[in-house]
Amino acid sequence: MNGTTKASTGRMFAKRLRSAAVAGSLLLLAATAGAFSAGPQDGRTNAPGETNCTACHATFPLNSGLGSLAITNLPAAYTPSQHYLLNVSLQDPVAQRWGFELTLLDQAGVSAGSLAAVDATVQISTGGPFGRTYAKHTSSGNFLGQTGGASWLVSWTAPAAGAGDLRLYIA
Repeated sequence: MNGTTKASTGRMFAKRLRSAAVAGSLLLLAATAGAFSAGPQDGRTNAPGETNCTACHATFPLNSGLGSLAITNLPAAYTPSQHYLLNVSLQDPVAQRWGFELTLLDQAGVSAGSLAAVDATVQISTGGPFGRTYAKHTSSGNFLGQTGGASWLVSWTAPAAGAGDLRLYIA
């Protein structure tokens, strides 16, 4: 690949990212026993081999309720080594605490590109069962008491040329 991914790769990337956003688990509930207000443990995105938010938030079944998740500023086809400012947004009519964890993986299940926090509401960590890199909320990024919704900005630098199709996992 020369500078940009093939059109079919871009369509598959966008489709998979949309699928991940729909199928990804949402962290919309007030903290329950075992929850981490300063950010979840690494490996809670529902990526292959991982658990999801219900490992700590067991009050409701996965993807139940009236909440919604949106990730904006995702490219239809990423340009290798290009910087993107992703906006993660959660909405729910009853939630009063918010959070997320995301990772971007290549076809081998390895972290793809690099993630960076834009402000104090997001942190970056590497760990979990596969040593993957995650973006997730911080204590100030759980927006305790805020109703209606919350959003976070995450900087993502796409991987170098030749990385192939990527998948985003978010909980």
